Amino acid sequence: MWCWKKSIWSYSYDEIADLNFLICPKIYEANWLELQEKGYIAEVQCAKVWCDMAPEFYKDYLSAKSTKQLLLTLRKPFFCGSTSQAERLEVLQVFKNNVAVNTIFVSKIADTSFDLPDAYVLIQISAHGGSRRQKEQRLGRILRPKKGAITEYYKEFFYTFSICENSAFVR
Repeated sequence: MWCWKKSIWSYSYDEIADLNFLICPKIYEANWLELQEKGYIAEVQCAKVWCDMAPEFYKDYLSAKSTKQLLLTLRKPFFCGSTSQAERLEVLQVFKNNVAVNTIFVSKIADTSFDLPDAYVLIQISAHGGSRRQKEQRLGRILRPKKGAITEYYKEFFYTFSICENSAFVR
């Protein structure tokens, strides 16, 4: 399954040969199982779920004014590219410190330079697929070890929901 691949494995073998020239030779490579056993990274279970989008949902999808408006109506915390840094930090602090807030929604802005070590489940909803690099970046959001968590009791989960090609959405 793709979720345990290292970022460097996302590239073709021809591109890997260029890395020594572009960066430098590899100095050290850790075994991810060993890192997991020692508690440096979390144990994650990955699953991909293929879904059909019913025509009535597709109609609602097309008529929706914006996801942002829907999330505001549902009173769910979220941020996207246009969200200020101060607002992002506020959403993350509320998620981290308020037990009543157990969900946040983010756009692809969270693919890089985003730290959310307190999350145990990541659900990626992907109607248009996405690059392997994006999936690896998103997986990295929950791979970080949890403060005070006992590895045998806490497992992280990464789900990808994708729209089937025969779905009304893709037609």
